[in-house]
Amino acid sequence: MKPKLKVRGQDAPVEVEVNETYADQIEEDVVDKWQDILDLAIQMFKVPNALIMRLHEDDLEVYAKSSNEENRFTKNKHAAIGVGHYCETVIGNDEMLMVEDATSDPLWKDNPDVKVGLTNYLGFPLKWPDGEVFGTMCLLDENNKTYEPEQIELLEALKGNIEKDLSLLDRNVQLTKSLDELEKTQDLLLSHEKNNLTNQLVANITHEISTPLNVALTSAAYLDYAAKRVDLNDEGALSRLQEGTDLVQRNLTHASKLLSSFKKIANDQGRQQDEVIDLGLYIKSVLLSIKLELKKNNTVWCVDIPERFYLKTKPGALSQIILCLIDNAMVHGFKNRMGNEFLVSLIDHEESVSLIFEDNGIGLDQSLGQTIFEPFVKSEEHEGAGLGLTVIKEIVEQTLSGSIECASDEGAIFTIKLPKVN
Repeated sequence: MKPKLKVRGQDAPVEVEVNETYADQIEEDVVDKWQDILDLAIQMFKVPNALIMRLHEDDLEVYAKSSNEENRFTKNKHAAIGVGHYCETVIGNDEMLMVEDATSDPLWKDNPDVKVGLTNYLGFPLKWPDGEVFGTMCLLDENNKTYEPEQIELLEALKGNIEKDLSLLDRNVQLTKSLDELEKTQDLLLSHEKNNLTNQLVANITHEISTPLNVALTSAAYLDYAAKRVDLNDEGALSRLQEGTDLVQRNLTHASKLLSSFKKIANDQGRQQDEVIDLGLYIKSVLLSIKLELKKNNTVWCVDIPERFYLKTKPGALSQIILCLIDNAMVHGFKNRMGNEFLVSLIDHEESVSLIFEDNGIGLDQSLGQTIFEPFVKSEEHEGAGLGLTVIKEIVEQTLSGSIECASDEGAIFTIKLPKVN
């Protein structure tokens, strides 16, 4: 936006950059403070009119005014630009302007304010931190007078206070924008972290299923080879064939169970709907789906939950939490040690349940406390982005309407409290 101003002493209109983006966000208490500054100015300089003028695309607005009765201006009144107001020259030249007696100055005698008797003027430009124009701060009087250098310096200091408020507003808006962008970035990172959990599950399941299938395929190929050459009268050979058949059957059955488990977990994560589940069996099925990964990390697990304990919850969200917690334990708690243990237990309350996930790893950094769930918080040894536990907390609170706490006692203990849904 570039208003065209009539600057005294210049033939062509002068265009300036004006910023109105944030001006409407100036709060009333700030405007009241500016009025106090203007009230102070009229007491110090004995003038009837002290103003803050705001420049718009087509006009000047009386944005704030001293509260004395003698002030003849009306707040929020607008005056057209391009006619040679005092303030237009202040803004166009970007410098202080002092006019002692406009009637005796050929440059100013036709100024619109002279027609109403305001022949004396002192004004300063007001600008945003980036240099774009806000308007002016000015004093107008019917009596001719000269301002001493000390008075000008003092008024300039008052003008500096107003520009500091503009600077604070600008910084506040920029900070708000930065926070909004950070929240959007955080949401993207959290979404990416959730996708990583699902991708990890797919990779583990694929690997886990491929093992029994490869064994079954290898055994089947051998059986085919052996069957063509077996002596039906050789009881030993028939016994070996039977063993091979059993091996194929066991591995195919195991692969089928793993595939069913995987399909259920994948479907649950896609639906995110409330379902009644056998809690212990469901958690076991999730851990079974990553059995190979647990074995590679020398980890044994135990689910200590009563049989047929039913809970209405969102299974997909629960599986994400379990996968993330055990991945967190294997990466940061166990660190490729031997004898790793992961235990899931339950405390049944009247209106809620507490799921307790414990490991015997190196424990948590006690200095982090509950801030461990905040984005990007991590210990010095942590190599990740510091979002894993943030994802868990978001799922627990936002998706499952629960709460989560952590503690460390020769390992890590996470307690997730979930409501009982009727």
